[in-house]
Amino acid sequence: MTETVITLVIADDNPSVRQGVISLLKKEPDLQIIGEASNGEKAIQLVKKLSPDVLIVDLVMPDINGLVVIRGIAHGSRKTASIVLSAYNYEGYVVEAFRAGARAYVLKDSLDKLADAVRAVNHGQTYLSLPLSPSAIQSYLAKTCDSSPDCHHHLSTLQRELIRMEAVGWTISEIAEQLHLKVQIVEVERANLMQTLGLLDHVQMVEYAVARGIIARGQ
Repeated sequence: MTETVITLVIADDNPSVRQGVISLLKKEPDLQIIGEASNGEKAIQLVKKLSPDVLIVDLVMPDINGLVVIRGIAHGSRKTASIVLSAYNYEGYVVEAFRAGARAYVLKDSLDKLADAVRAVNHGQTYLSLPLSPSAIQSYLAKTCDSSPDCHHHLSTLQRELIRMEAVGWTISEIAEQLHLKVQIVEVERANLMQTLGLLDHVQMVEYAVARGIIARGQ
């Protein structure tokens, strides 16, 4: 009996990471890599063209971040399951990834578990690599805005500060420098915050900040 082959597309802006993943998964006879992408836009194009069984995608990438890619895949392709491959074990990122439509979240220091994750999602299961745990994710999720009619009371100090800085006109680079964070992390945090609060653009961010007293009108 011929073993079923699982087709894959790998998306990561770091060529060393891509090659490392490819080299690792090529050793698995039931896994076949049919495409690789260095950014989010190309990842979406490849999935549309090749319709792989599984997309492995980095969370932080230039142009389009991994969350946006996953949402596009989840809405446009019922066939392709998404796996986040990330360096960040922050539970908030995991929650947002699963909300976006991901089926697994694997840390980059747990690459030896990636093949297991691929097989799991291909069989309709979910997968979390250690030290992430389903109970921790559920606990985090219970504290987020979906459990309350007023999301504002659940925002962290960092999130409120990010809103304030953007509302008064700080750039992403300036915010990152002030908060001692990487620009890519601020971009992901901003995208998550916009989705959580249901905001579409900078103007709505300013209106929200004024309405909640984060900044004064005209500031």
